[in-house]
Amino acid sequence: MTFGAAQPLLPPDDPFGVPDAKVTMRHQIQKLLDDEVNPQVASHGGRIDLVDYANKTVYLRMSGGCQGCSASAATLRNGVEEAIRRAFPRVEGVVDVTDHGSGENPYYS
Repeated sequence: MTFGAAQPLLPPDDPFGVPDAKVTMRHQIQKLLDDEVNPQVASHGGRIDLVDYANKTVYLRMSGGCQGCSASAATLRNGVEEAIRRAFPRVEGVVDVTDHGSGENPYYS
């Protein structure tokens, strides 16, 4: 699954002209997920949300159809991670923090 052709995004400054890089990166990453990724995964009943951004690593949680989907790892690596790295070249890692063993249709059980 390929998600858009995002160009690298630069965090905007806050209204006072002083960027809060962590907060801004979180906002921009979630915006990328909402604008490019979630419309695609929603067609399969899923959703992907940002949990945190720290130390150049993005932490994501998959829900809905993504949580119990056998293709969730491939979607994460071949679609979501590529879109994030394209838009934010400084990101060094993408980690799935989803508990795939819980829920109604767990992938790992």
